[in-house]
Amino acid sequence: MAEERPVIALRTPLYLIMALFGIAMVIATFLPWATVDSAGSDVSVSGTDAGGWGAAAIVIGFAIAVISVIGYFWNPFSDPEALFVAGFALAAFVGTAAKMADVASFVDPGNEFAPDATAGIGLPVILLAAAAAMAAGGWIAFSRPRAEARIGGDGLIGDDPPA
Repeated sequence: MAEERPVIALRTPLYLIMALFGIAMVIATFLPWATVDSAGSDVSVSGTDAGGWGAAAIVIGFAIAVISVIGYFWNPFSDPEALFVAGFALAAFVGTAAKMADVASFVDPGNEFAPDATAGIGLPVILLAAAAAMAAGGWIAFSRPRAEARIGGDGLIGDDPPA
């Protein structure tokens, strides 16, 4: 009779790192998204002043963080959480890239003398966090099935390889 080996679930710390990326997106919402030189003084617009865009960044950031924690601690399936995170991160990446291309949209459109607006630190932080979360989610979704196949079975060490 074969000797029983302990069953250890395959967990990847990338889930917790993706949760940190989600938290970084939420924090970046409170940072300046655009800076405008208005009458000789700089005026900053944060994500919380950006209306729906800021709210979307907060919701997506929280969603990425929560789904990532769920993916780390409770993972009975073949990592759909990683694909959800990658999808949310893709949405955040596309939205942030669009806003970075049109930073002037943060300026009051009623102002006839709309000054040049420059991107603040918040948008690049969200863009980088979204890109990193998307890459990490894709990596988990791609590499996890290969790791399970190497170990044999459903990702639990101790299973016999499939016949």
